Amino acid sequence: MSEKELLAGRIETINKCFEQLVDTFNNFFQGVEIDETHTESFKEVQDQMKQFADDISTIQKQWVDYQLYLIDTANSMILDVPIVNRTHLMVDHQEGMVRILTEYKIDATITDILPIHLFRDIILCTVEQFASGRRNIKVSDITKLMEDEIRSRSGYDEAPRVLVYRVFNVLKHHDILIPSSTVRFGHNLNKSVAEVKEWLDRVLT
Repeated sequence: MSEKELLAGRIETINKCFEQLVDTFNNFFQGVEIDETHTESFKEVQDQMKQFADDISTIQKQWVDYQLYLIDTANSMILDVPIVNRTHLMVDHQEGMVRILTEYKIDATITDILPIHLFRDIILCTVEQFASGRRNIKVSDITKLMEDEIRSRSGYDEAPRVLVYRVFNVLKHHDILIPSSTVRFGHNLNKSVAEVKEWLDRVLT
């Protein structure tokens, strides 16, 4: 088993444990008959169990945010090459598509494909957040803003976060975004909004 397969298996195990834990809390009293004289106390217990389930779900969402970073960081450590240095952009004007290539091994490259106009819109949405006064932007911030568009305009209806993450890697590769020194998983804009738009026009034309 390769290192990549080993790590992927462990991550999948954690994902399943989270799902099982939340389901167990939510269905803790399923099939259990409760004495009607203790209905009020039972409701209090149910509410507390639901709170535990909600708290675990919150942690689970944080874990989902961390997974992509974890996978790429682990791969970078194994390959000793930062992920942004293994990210490359190809624009196919004939097909109207952008291809983001991520090299994981000499013989293994992941290709993410999206329409040129969607690639542009994700980047414009990102820089607009900075233009409006935001100093730190996360992948999850742009995913929330563009989730519906990504689902309807690409093949990433089940994983819009992955697409935004890949686009961010392209921006980091070109020194447009840099990691935040104050916000975990945050990014700062390293160029002016005008410079980013000029770069975008140059790359896509």
